[in-house]
Parts: sequence; C-alpha cells; structure tokens
Amino acid sequence: MLRKLYYLLPPKMRFLVRRLIYFPYDLWSSKDGLKPPKSLIYTGSGDFIRQGIEWKNFFIEQGLQPGDYFLDIGSGIGRIAIGLTSYLKGDYQGFEAMELGAEWCKKNITPKYPNFSFKHVSLHNDLYNASGLDAATYKFEYPSASFHMACAISVFSHMIDNEVENYLSETFRVLKNGGKLIATFFVMDDDSLSAMSANDKGFRFDYEYEHYYLMDKNVKSANVCFKRGYLDSVIVKSGFIIQSAIRGSWFGIKNGNNLAFQDVYVLVK
Repeated sequence: MLRKLYYLLPPKMRFLVRRLIYFPYDLWSSKDGLKPPKSLIYTGSGDFIRQGIEWKNFFIEQGLQPGDYFLDIGSGIGRIAIGLTSYLKGDYQGFEAMELGAEWCKKNITPKYPNFSFKHVSLHNDLYNASGLDAATYKFEYPSASFHMACAISVFSHMIDNEVENYLSETFRVLKNGGKLIATFFVMDDDSLSAMSANDKGFRFDYEYEHYYLMDKNVKSANVCFKRGYLDSVIVKSGFIIQSAIRGSWFGIKNGNNLAFQDVYVLVK
C-alpha cells in the first residue's frame, strides 16, 4: 500500500518525501567515508557499501582486471563506483538519468579518484524524470569497442521493451570483443509465475502486456518484469551470448543467491 501511495506522487515529490523521511537519520548519523546520506540514496535498499563491494567481487570473478575500462549504465549515486574504487585503476565511466546522483558522484568521488568520471543524461522516465530524452533512441556517448565490461544494475527493471532493446544494442556496440555485460532483470517464467501466484504478500507484477508485466499500471517505469522468452530472444538478437542467468530471490524462493534481489544475467560479446 505504501509503495502504491508513493507511486501516486509526481517524480520530484517522491524525492522530497524521501529526504524528509530520512533527514533525522542523516542529521544524527556519522559520516561514513564516501557513503552518501541515506536521504539521497534513491536506488535499492540494504547495506549500500557492502552491496557495492559484493558487486565488485562478482565483476572480478567474471574477469574484470584492474586496468580495464568499465561502463556503469545507470550509475545512480555511486553504489557500484564506490565498490570499485579500491580495485579499478583503469577507466570508469558512469552515466545517470538523475542529476542529483551524477552531481553527487562528481563532487565526492572524482576528486579522490580521477579515473572515475560521471555524466548526467536527462532521460525520460515516469518514475524519476517527467521530461528528457527518449531511452528507446538514445545513443551512448562513447566510441565503439571502448569497454572491457559494463554493468546495468537495477536499470532494466525500470525500462520497457523498446528501451531495453536499444540499451542492449548500444551496450553491445561500446563493448570490446569478448567484453561482458552484467545486468539485472525481473524475469517471469513458469517458476516465478507460479511462486508469485502462491504468494500474495511478495513482490507482485499483476498487469500483463505483450512482452512484460508491470507492478503498477500507472507508473510503467516503477518495476518491469520481462517474459523470459522475449528477453532471451532480444538479448541474442542484439548479438550477445548468454553465459549465465542467476535467479534472484524477488519471487519468494530462497536459492542461496545473496548477490541480488533481481535475476542476474552475464552476457558476452
């Protein structure tokens, strides 16, 4: 119910409400290195710093080297970047649709780690931004074959089908041959549909469309769950090979995957 009430608010008001709720916490909490104030963390939940470190470790398992070039698609307010600062000596590029996140990272991360760069790209998203460029046609502002690895963590769960197709195509373009994209999705198949149907208190996607399900029909970008057949087909169509697909725990089944609430795909160019 609280989530639905939150989605009824206009995008700018959602951030104001969050800042008001967490203002007392930020006022009395101690400063924790690079960690942003809780009222400014608008992506995900849980231990901000620990999650960044866990993702860094996963990227290393997938072959990330200290001197590599890394692209963070939807870099937020630095969760992934902060986790990588102790390891990545090559080049980090992050772009983010929310100006607040990109500017915080520019001010707090780049001065200490000059190889970490952040860019604000104003993209339309009915959860966060009522105006801006169309994500379905946006061209990444990087040369082809620039990066060894890219990630899109909790990005595609806020995009619909034509937007995801464009981002997959653009990511494929900017990755080097053999490069990897680590991305998270909500994925609907027989198992998750059955589990969701049996659990009326869990994470739910009750509105079905041709290629995906929505959590809230009035805010398309709130949370989007893709049908597995469609998602796998567009991934392959974009040129990627699916190396692995790791189940998240979002639909209520505990599976030992502590890395992400969402499903994790490892894709290879």
